Amino acid sequence: MRPVLRVVPDANFLVSAFLARRPDAPALRALALLREESLLCVSEPMLLELREVLARPKFRPYGATPPTTSAFVDSIEAAALHVNPVERVDDCADPDDDIYLEAALAADAALIVSGDAALRRLNPWRGRQILSPGGYLAAREAGEFSPPPSVYSSPTDPGSPASGG
Repeated sequence: MRPVLRVVPDANFLVSAFLARRPDAPALRALALLREESLLCVSEPMLLELREVLARPKFRPYGATPPTTSAFVDSIEAAALHVNPVERVDDCADPDDDIYLEAALAADAALIVSGDAALRRLNPWRGRQILSPGGYLAAREAGEFSPPPSVYSSPTDPGSPASGG
């Protein structure tokens, strides 16, 4: 069985998905696919930043109320692999974004999905891709990040118990 793709989502990407009004918005589509086909990886500093950003008054008119933002962050937190970064990095032009790089190292993530241009300028970084939500969707469509095989797919070995042989 192929290993599951580990992905670090940044706050910019997640906020865009939260605020999306159209179901075909790239951030919303990317998040839905990543939640279904990969393992999101987060750290405490990442979750704290996401909560702080969504609490900003400028997002209130778009539905970012304490109950809705809490439910959104809680759903990300509950479904994600929690990592505790030990290696500190200082590679991003915006030092606040280094938390995503540190989480990617701790999780051994192959991908960071980011809405932040400063972070994406590092692509590729230490063997990891850093893509926008639209960039991820395009790469996935091109087969670069194909979905894992279904656990319910038909077995190819006629002698396997599932095939009745």
